[in-house]
This record gives sequence, structure tokens and C-alpha cells, in this order.
Amino acid sequence: MAEIKRASPSKGPIALDANAAQQALSYALAGASVISGSLLDMHLARQAIDSLPQRPAILRKDFVLDEYQIAEARLHGADTVLLTVAMLPFARLQVLYVYSLSLGMEPLVEVNNAREMEAALALGAKVISVNNRNLHDFQVDMGTTSRLADMVAGRDVTLCAFSGIQAHANVAHWLTPAPLLDGDAPPLVKICAIRTDDEALAAADAGADLPGLMFVSWSRRHVSLTQPRPHAEPVDTSGAAPWFASHARRMAGTPARPLLVGVFQNQPLPFVLECVEAAQLDLVQLHGREPAEWARLIPVPVIRVFHVDPETKRVEGLTRPGLNQFVLLDAAVAPGKLSGGSGKAVDWDLAREVVQAGEFGVGVDAGGSPMPIILAGGLTPENVAEAVERVRPWAVDVSGSVEAAEGGKDVEKFGYCGLCASRVHDFYFCEISKPPQRRELWAHA
Repeated sequence: MAEIKRASPSKGPIALDANAAQQALSYALAGASVISGSLLDMHLARQAIDSLPQRPAILRKDFVLDEYQIAEARLHGADTVLLTVAMLPFARLQVLYVYSLSLGMEPLVEVNNAREMEAALALGAKVISVNNRNLHDFQVDMGTTSRLADMVAGRDVTLCAFSGIQAHANVAHWLTPAPLLDGDAPPLVKICAIRTDDEALAAADAGADLPGLMFVSWSRRHVSLTQPRPHAEPVDTSGAAPWFASHARRMAGTPARPLLVGVFQNQPLPFVLECVEAAQLDLVQLHGREPAEWARLIPVPVIRVFHVDPETKRVEGLTRPGLNQFVLLDAAVAPGKLSGGSGKAVDWDLAREVVQAGEFGVGVDAGGSPMPIILAGGLTPENVAEAVERVRPWAVDVSGSVEAAEGGKDVEKFGYCGLCASRVHDFYFCEISKPPQRRELWAHA
């Protein structure tokens, strides 16, 4: 959870000139699940992040004593409100809790001791925050969360910790270690160039994580922007979940639904941005020689493709942080050429070296964290298991090998590539040739 806070009684001035919209977007892109602030801050924050996929929830973190404050928060873009047990008689707490639910908001209920936790559980609260600061004497005890956590063990409750958190060390003992590349966890599966509803649903049913729409106009697999919405619609609604539940599921490593990815190659940035909005893309894959800095301008996570030269086998800038969120390795057709669609395999030994070398960054030891790559190029239902065994990628990308002889996808082959019984994220990929009219998209919805 992240707060837009310009000053506090204990810390004094923090960021007096903070721009709420800019700060909210920074928080969202850094991975925040919840953003709070003043009424005006909530309104500006909601406007700034509203178009992001799986955007953070907006929280009114205030002393809420009346229904009016809850309605006011809703009108200013809030998704939830904070109800503090210490501030309210239980009967009043119940009234406010039920009223918040009636507006479609699951409240965040704050407690500080065992008695207050019992009240929150009696209320039926699904999201409970433990404030390590006692509101009576303002003393901070970081052991408060640990002591109260046992009271919700085995219950359908999301527990949060408030106050006293200064650094990672303060929360490390509450976190369950979960390595990004678990040696026993199967990789994700990407099936590229999905073109019909049946293919999209078959891919999802088979466990595909990264189905793709091809937006490259000169590709034989491309689709026009009048088509993507029918692909996205059945997938979007197949795994819808309430806000906090979807975030809890995401944090636990189980996706709410496959995510739609648009694939582009050397197309103008305005076209990419138009497609993101019109097709409601969740991710963008840049498959050409687009500037790396484009990732800062695209409002959804970016997969950048690195084309492995068959002669030099060099991959420059692959581990550069701060721009694209994901890396895909594909085999270049010839020295200096781009990759994709040729069926040519990447050098698996080189790919394994990239994974084992790890990623570089501040405070990250070389090789200490395996490099999570998406492996593409020449993968088929027959060799994908071997590729996974040798390379240990974070995800695999298949396309041509699951196509039917008469065109389109052979959905029977999807299941053979469904290696992701324990999935971490879900995506869909596709190629588009011209921007659609919004009315054309909604005609299909």
C-alpha cells in the first residue's frame, strides 16, 4: 500500500509539492496494490491510473465516522474506505461496514489489539489491517502484527500491516520466500497469433499463459483492430474476481485470467498506443528495432524481443533494468536480421547461460537471481519439454508449430504445450494491421 502524503505530525514535511497524479502513476508502475490520499488526491490518482490493467485500488485512509464520508469517498474515485475499530462502537461499525458494502466497497478494517481483532472478525471483515501504532499513546510496536496474525490463520482474510515500516528488513519476517524461477515450477506458455474466439478459449482451457494477437501488418498471421475485442471478451470474463481477491490471488501466484498481449514490429508509437486503448491490451510486445525508451511511454508492461544473431550469438543490453518489464529471446533469421515466424530455434545453450548468469542491478549479485526470460523460436509440442528442461525459462512462446495446415490454429495442439499446471501469470498475443473505429469494437462486445 502506498500513500500520497505531504507531511505528518511525526515526520514533518515529506513532499509538500507532490503531484498526486504523477505520484499515483509512479506507485502503480512500481507495483503498489492500494493508493491512498486526500479527497482531491484520490480523484486525481484515480484519473491517472484508471486505464491501467489491474490498477491499484484507491483507499480513503481517514477517520470515517459517518455514511456521508463513505459516499463522498466513492464519488471521489475510492474503491474502499478505512474503518478503524478503536474509533467506533461495534453497532456503529456494523452500520458503516454494511453501507460500504452496499456501494460495492469491501472496507479495510483497522485493529491494534486482540479485542479489536475479535470485533473485526465478528463483523465478517475480509480485509484487516493491523496498525503497529497504538492510537492512544502513539507508541509503535512492530510485534503487534506478528501477535495478531495467528488469529486469522486459516480464515478467508487478507491481513495488512500498518505503521513503523521503514525498510525491507521491517517486513522480511512476514514474507514467504518465493523464488521467481522455482526449479520445480513449470514455465509459462505463450501461443502467438491467436485469431478467433474458439482459438482464444481453447488456448485458455489448455492452460496457455501468453496467447498473442499479431499487429504486424506484413505478417500472414496479422489481424485488424476490428477483430481483437471478440478474442478478449470471452477471456476477460472467464476469471473475473473482486478487487482485493484478484490482488491476493496475483500475489499468491495464481492469475485471475489470461492477459491480452499485442505484438508490434517497427510500427509508429502512436499506432501502438491507439491499439493499447482500442483493443484493451494488457501488455505490448515490441518485436522490432523500437527504441528501448518507448517502454516509458507505453501505459502497460512491455515485452522486448532480443534477436539472437546466429553467428556472434551476442545479446546486447538484455539485462538493462528500468525500461521493458519482460525479455523474450528469439532466433534471428540471418546476421543483422530480425526474428520471428521462421521456426528457427534459439541456441538453447546460450539461452541457458543467459538464465544462469542472472540479472544485474543495484544490490543484486551477478548470478544471484536467475534471469527470467521468455524463450521463443522453433518450439513445438515435440521439443518444448526438452527446451524447458535445458534452459529453465520463465515462459515459452509457441506459434507456428500449433497452426493448422489450412490456416488458423490447431487447437488440439494447445494442450500439448500446456506445461503450466501451476501458473504465475496469464497472457494472450496477436498482430494488427489498422486501427479500428471504437464503434466497430463495441459492435462485437
